[in-house]
Amino acid sequence: MPRRPLDPLVYDCFLSYRSARFDWVETLARNLVSQGLKVFLDRWGLIPGEDFPTQLDGALKASRAGLLVASPDTLDSEWVRNEWNRMLAHRHTDRGGGAAAPFRIVPLLLGPMPALPFIGNYHGIDFGAATDEPGYRRAFGMLVKALAGEPPGPDPYHRGPLILPPGLAADPPMAPSQLGAIDEALLLLRSPNPVAILAQRHSPGRSRPTSTSSDCTRSWSGGHDRLRHLVCNSRRQRQAPHGAANRPGPGAERQDRAALAGAPL
Repeated sequence: MPRRPLDPLVYDCFLSYRSARFDWVETLARNLVSQGLKVFLDRWGLIPGEDFPTQLDGALKASRAGLLVASPDTLDSEWVRNEWNRMLAHRHTDRGGGAAAPFRIVPLLLGPMPALPFIGNYHGIDFGAATDEPGYRRAFGMLVKALAGEPPGPDPYHRGPLILPPGLAADPPMAPSQLGAIDEALLLLRSPNPVAILAQRHSPGRSRPTSTSSDCTRSWSGGHDRLRHLVCNSRRQRQAPHGAANRPGPGAERQDRAALAGAPL
């Protein structure tokens, strides 16, 4: 059965990159898809057994924009150089389908600009300077606006959920013995499950904290499938001037740590 021809402008963007950058590029592609954009990534879209240069050219013609992941080693890839030249050619050709908007080219810089023909004519987005999560969110927000044909504005910071690329992954967790109460609470905030955090104050001169562990333990429900508990009474061992009456009972510290880790109480 003959295949139907590729519909014009099926994709919002076509990603051109060196294979060594695949992990970074795939993370970017997943983030773009999460914004409702249709992305052509070769490892996602090429059909095995068919002529892939023809498929790549067809996908490029069917895209509203070309995203070139540009770095100094881009010049080492003949495929990327050819895709760049085809992007330039698509700027001046009729792609069919009654498309009025021109083909948009957006260089995504991961280091100094490579010496490609005419690349200096296109305003790029510097992802190479995004060395932390806020920087990546700003660069990503600029990209989403660019694909919509909008200027970045004064605050392009993207505040929605994002997957961080490999170089910006969260720091590895510390060993339990290194965790303080604040560290444990921050680890909980990275969890996808809902978390309720309650603080307590100890007033000088009191014989005991203003709330006990049972007072400070709360559950977060409101329609959620699972309950999470957080014990906030982290300083009680220091505040027991009247002896054992104010000391936690056997196993209390273990229960508190289990609560902070999200285990059932």
